Amino acid sequence: MAGVTAIKDAKTAHRGGRAIIDVHSHSSMQLYHDLIRDYETMTADQRFPDRIAFPPGLPLWTAQQALETMDRNGIRTQILSLPDVTLGLRGETARRWARRINEALAQVIARYPGRFGAFAVIPHDDIESSLREIDYALDVLKLDGIATSTNIRGTYIGDPIFDPWMAELHRRSAVLFIHPTMPTTLNKVVPPIIEFSFDTARMVMNMVLTGAKRRFSNIKVISTHGGGAIPSISHRLEIIQPLVSQGAQTTEQISEDLRSFYYDLTSCMGEVPLAAAARFVGPSKLLMGFDYPYAPEPMMGAEIDRCFAFDGFSEQQKAAIAATNALALFPRLAAAEVR
Repeated sequence: MAGVTAIKDAKTAHRGGRAIIDVHSHSSMQLYHDLIRDYETMTADQRFPDRIAFPPGLPLWTAQQALETMDRNGIRTQILSLPDVTLGLRGETARRWARRINEALAQVIARYPGRFGAFAVIPHDDIESSLREIDYALDVLKLDGIATSTNIRGTYIGDPIFDPWMAELHRRSAVLFIHPTMPTTLNKVVPPIIEFSFDTARMVMNMVLTGAKRRFSNIKVISTHGGGAIPSISHRLEIIQPLVSQGAQTTEQISEDLRSFYYDLTSCMGEVPLAAAARFVGPSKLLMGFDYPYAPEPMMGAEIDRCFAFDGFSEQQKAAIAATNALALFPRLAAAEVR
């Protein structure tokens, strides 16, 4: 009975109050569908030879449908992203599509004040183009951060090749949302959705072990899906890596760096992953996300109920995970009009 009461109270306090900030929502708008359509006929100077696997059965996102879903589930704001949109593109094609997507996202934000935010897309085949798009997206469009993928055609975030734009995000104290993509070597037995958890862990470890997370410590990095496999392997990494690296990184440094990420709880709001997140990083670095519209609305509602019914967080901590932590990351949203 206590669990049922907690769920009822959660719906009253949070769903009715529109208090949730969803940091993990994918705006698969018509423009994205247009890109997928055009991708098949692109030439070698427009795309890389390895085909990007776009999500199958991609739903069409519209702001109106999103708002109706948000209102039914007590979500005040969704932070929109399409982090993989330029992974397979090159040259002017990558630059043009990044700009088109970012301007479309900015239009959604302007039309619905307070209800949407967005992470900008950047071209990934050219560092100078990445830097120019970061400037435009953050200074002109006033988007809420940058989105990227765990690996860019096999090279993981944290690699020195990305240092120029990581340094710029560090200078700006920007938010960087890192979403999993497929590893270059795929186990055909393991479903892609499970591979995402492992690729997230590869990215987090790469950032920590290369020292990138510490060198660019001003960047507020959001690792999705509860950090993937990281909570489970963190202890092993902390005790063994100092031996392998012969003291180049201490257990304490590795532990600090792993816990310096923000972790969204997309698809991780069951009792076991919530307990792991609570012990691993604590409620102050946890955020809510639901993978809408790739994940259907009933899954969103069930995840909200499970999170607010979890007895490992206080009510104040649940409120922080639902919204307060995100509002601290995105001060624009704290001051925004909501209608």
